Formats: sequence, C-alpha cells, structure tokens
Amino acid sequence: MAWVMASFVSLLIAASAGAAQDARSTLSEPGSREAVQAMGRVPVASVDVVGQPGPTACVGSEAHRFDFWPGTWDVESRRRDASGTWHETRNRWHAETVLGGCAFVDYTDGDFGTGRFRGMGTRYYDPDADRWFITWLSTENPGSLGRWEGGFDADGAGEFFQEVTTNDGVLISRIRWWDIRAESVEWEHAISRDEGATWVSTWRMTLRRTDIGPGGVA
Repeated sequence: MAWVMASFVSLLIAASAGAAQDARSTLSEPGSREAVQAMGRVPVASVDVVGQPGPTACVGSEAHRFDFWPGTWDVESRRRDASGTWHETRNRWHAETVLGGCAFVDYTDGDFGTGRFRGMGTRYYDPDADRWFITWLSTENPGSLGRWEGGFDADGAGEFFQEVTTNDGVLISRIRWWDIRAESVEWEHAISRDEGATWVSTWRMTLRRTDIGPGGVA
C-alpha cells in the first residue's frame, strides 16, 4: 500500500506544477481574500515529480504541523445531508507519511450517513509559499479534485480554504483542525456564501487514535 500512496502523491503534485508560481504570487495570511482566491492552484511544495524531497521541503517546525496525523483513528462523525438532516456514525480513518515524511496520505472507507463513502487525500507543505495544501478525492464526487490551502495559528489550530463556483453562486469551503492532541483531534467542514462573514457547519468529526502512536500501525 505504501508504494501506491507514494505514487498517488507524486501524480497529484506533478499535475499541479503548472500553477505553482501563480498561486505563490497571490498568497497572504490564512483566511484572507487573496488566499481564498488562490484556491484550486496547488503548488509543487519543493518536491519534484519523481518523488524525491527537495532541499527545504521538510525543514522547520511549520513543515511538521501534521506530524500528529499518521496512524489509525476511530471517528465519531456528524454529517448533514442536503435536506439538513444530521447523521451520526462511527468509522475508521487511516493516515501515513510518504516521500520521506514530506507529505501525508489518508483514506477512509465507510458509511458516513449517506451510504458507502470512500475517500483519499494528501497534505503537504510548500516552504516557498509558507502554506499547507490539502487535496481530496472521493466516491461522492468522482473525478472532482478538492483543493484547500491554509496554515496553523499560534495556538496550533489549522484553517484551510477553497473557493467553489456553484449554480447558486460562489461559496467558500473551510476545513478546521483544532484541539490537536497525541490521542485525539477535532475536525470540521463548513461553508460560507457571504465571503466568510458567516459559516454553516456541514460535517463534524472527533477522531481518537487507536494505534500505538504517531507513525504506528493498528
């Protein structure tokens, strides 16, 4: 499985190379309008297309913000469907490091209240832009690659944003991580239709570690 994960990450990073410089030129602080407008343009993150880490890809404390993530997690999920009904479920999520620890891959396969759901994502840090980038593919929206970017604040909470154009106009998708501990973490997805003035939560998860620790396997 590890070589499949590494190949997946390399392909996603390589596919984003053409937009790297444009994205870096528009980035600013987490949550800013400039950062939101750069969504969908994912930079190379100092990792080349053959999967070898660049010279600065994993240097510095910011590059290790997701070091808590590898392992297997029990998930208590509350997810709202299109009708507004909330569904509470329990599932598993697995994450691991790839590319020598410079990137992370995670995946899940379960029922989050709307039928079987399979998803796979990557997280990696771009030292030149000083930003984290998240990509996501799932059976819920086959062929649609979600892309978020953002960072962590002084208290250790992370926020990541993507701007999405829909039939009803433009919305902002936000992913939040907070209360990050060795054994548990809180996660939320929310959307805004007023440029971030107000947010509506659509998915909340409490994740609790089931394995032996960061980097361990259940």
